[in-house]
This record gives sequence, structure tokens and C-alpha cells, in this order.
Amino acid sequence: MAGMAPHTVALAVASLGLLACGSVAGGPARSAAPASPHDRPLQLPAVAQGASCPVSPQVRVPPGPGGVHPKPIPAYAFGKGPAYLSGQLSWYAGPPGQAALVLVDGTYTGRILIRARALGGGGAITLAPQDIPPEHRLPTMLPPGTATADGVEAAVPTGTSGWSEWLGHLTVGVPGCYGVQVDGDSFTSVIVFAVQAGPIPPG
Repeated sequence: MAGMAPHTVALAVASLGLLACGSVAGGPARSAAPASPHDRPLQLPAVAQGASCPVSPQVRVPPGPGGVHPKPIPAYAFGKGPAYLSGQLSWYAGPPGQAALVLVDGTYTGRILIRARALGGGGAITLAPQDIPPEHRLPTMLPPGTATADGVEAAVPTGTSGWSEWLGHLTVGVPGCYGVQVDGDSFTSVIVFAVQAGPIPPG
């Protein structure tokens, strides 16, 4: 209902009610939120320059029927849900950037807004959608959405019952602490991650 505070998911140090690297389960129904995800305030943690980065825990994403495709998509993610960051175990600054996946569990359908920000005096960060022709998309893959000045708008189609994934490209200017906030109509998920000095190691 309008006026009700959004259900906030703080992901700096806590897991999804599980131990870090534990299994992921769908959560309960979530309360209503502002009319537009763009109206949702950023809830990324304040990190003092030079302080340790409060990275979000790693959890296991359940593959198999009704879940994320078991082969091309990693079985790990970071955060507490219902949205998670995946695609890399380690992040590195500088070009050419790295592929980034935002995974959304099967408890939610609707629009999402994905925003990436530097924390604690970090450098520039860019998160751009990757457009793959529909005939080459995996069944779990969302359309690329639209990049805006505030973040990337995408959507989980109505009727989606399993996990889904949004594919993007993340480029960070300098090492440091960074965050991604994913807002849906009924949730906010925050994922915090550390970026190391580049270049990206081979292999």
C-alpha cells in the first residue's frame, strides 16, 4: 500500500538468513514501495575512505529445473536477495571491464532498476546493458532493458516462475569499494563488493 516503508534488504555483512556460501531460498511476500523505483533512495552503506569494504556474502544459487540454467550461469552469487550480483568471483579496475549478472529469484516479477555507485571515495563506475539477440538468449535471460542517467531499467516478465538473469558490463576506474542497488516494486537489494587493481588476470 502507498505510504508503507519499503522492505529493505541490507547486504553489507549478513547472508540470506544463512551462513555465507549457504544455500538460497525464496523469501516471503514483500511490502509495497514508491510508484517508481527511481523514487527509492539509495541505501548503499557509507564507507570511510581507506576503511575496509563490507562486502556482501557469497551464496549458492540453486541450479536445475525452475532455477538458473546449470551450465552457462554461475551457481554462486553475492547478496541476500531477492536480487543478487554474480558473473565474477573477483572484480578488477580498468578496461576492458567485466561481465556482470544480476540474478533475481523466482519470488518476484515486475520492473527493476539497477544502480551502481562508488563507495568511500572510489572512482567512476559504469554498468551498461548487454544486448544479445533474442534467438541467442538463454531461457532465463531478461531483455537488456534501458540505460538511464540514474541506472538501468529492466523487467522480469509476468508469469516467470524460476530464476532470471540480467546481463550487463561493469567497468570501474580505480580499485575500491563499490555497491549495486536493485529496486523492484516491492523490494530493495543492496550488494557491496571490492574491486582490485587491474589488469584482469589471464585465464
